[in-house]
Amino acid sequence: MSFGYSVGDLIAVSSLVFQASNILSDFKSPEAKYVELGQHVDELGKTFLEIESIGLDNFEKAEVDTIQEISRISEEFAKALLGPLTPTNSETGKTWWLRWKRKKKRTFPRPARLPELVAQSSGAAALSRALLEHVKNLERPRTCLLIFAMFVSFVGLSCFLGTYFTVNKRYSYSMGDAFTLAGYVITVGACVSSDSLIQHYRQCRCWERVKAESTGSSEMKRLTSR
Repeated sequence: MSFGYSVGDLIAVSSLVFQASNILSDFKSPEAKYVELGQHVDELGKTFLEIESIGLDNFEKAEVDTIQEISRISEEFAKALLGPLTPTNSETGKTWWLRWKRKKKRTFPRPARLPELVAQSSGAAALSRALLEHVKNLERPRTCLLIFAMFVSFVGLSCFLGTYFTVNKRYSYSMGDAFTLAGYVITVGACVSSDSLIQHYRQCRCWERVKAESTGSSEMKRLTSR
C-alpha cells in the first residue's frame, strides 16, 4: 500500500496512541506518568508533522483538518505534560490532573478515539488515491481494447473480402481463391495485432482501475474496522 506513508507508519501511530491510552487508564504514579505520557504524545505529534511534511494532497479537506487538529492538540498536550512538574505527591498530582482534564475535555479528543481518527484519515487517503487512479484511467484509452478491436476489424475485413469476391462474378474468383485472399488479410492482421500486443504488454497499465478500486475498498474496510 502506498499513499504518502506506509502501513508501518500507521501501525506505529496506533501503537503510540494505545500506549498513551493505557497510561491514562492506569494512573498510579503521577510524576512518572506525566513524563511517559508526554513523551508518547510528543512522538505522536512528530509523526503527524512528518505526515504533513510529506504532503496532504491526497487527503480531502476534512481529513486534512483532522490531522492538523490532532497535530496541534498533541503538541499542546505534550508541552503541558513535559513542562515543570509542580505536584509533589500522589493526591496533589491527581487533583492537578483532574483540573487539567476538566479544562481540556472539550478540545482534546479521548485517546481511545485517536486510532479511529487515524484509520479514517488513512483510509480516506487510500480511497482518494484509488479514485484519482480511476479518473486517470478513464481519461486514457484502453490500449488492450484498441488492439483487440484492430484484430476484430481485420477478421471482419477478411470475411467481407472473401464473401465479396465470391459473390461478385466479374472478378472470376472461386470461393476457395476468395477466402484464401481473406486468409492472407487475417494473417497480416494477426501478425500486426500480436506484435502490438507484445510491445504493449511490457508496460500495460490498462486494467489498474479495477485493481485500484479493489485495493482502496479493502484498505478502507480493514483500517476502519480496527
